[in-house]
Amino acid sequence: MEAPGEIHSLLPKLYDKLLVFSQFDSIYKVFPVGLISSIGFYMWSMIYSIFYIIYKKDYEKLIPLALVLLITLTNFMGPIVLVRYYLFLIYSFPMMIMLVFSPDKLSLEQKEK
Repeated sequence: MEAPGEIHSLLPKLYDKLLVFSQFDSIYKVFPVGLISSIGFYMWSMIYSIFYIIYKKDYEKLIPLALVLLITLTNFMGPIVLVRYYLFLIYSFPMMIMLVFSPDKLSLEQKEK
């Protein structure tokens, strides 16, 4: 750990094993594991969701993504690369999927007629 941070672990043996696992094992090269542990995947998912909703012209769905987008933009103002600063992207991923795959107003109105 770089200065001024210091490591304090209540379970040092477990910490050492996890440290070796995370730094030297190639588990992150496995496709699904590497994908879901990457901040870039969630960032591109958000960008794709925004552009897809704009393409479909269902602008009401952009409102929930506005908060996620604003928090992401504030992270770009500083040198922040830790996962904890982008955890909201991981938590909002199911919402992005729901917004993209939920039916829009026009298709619902056409089904009613």
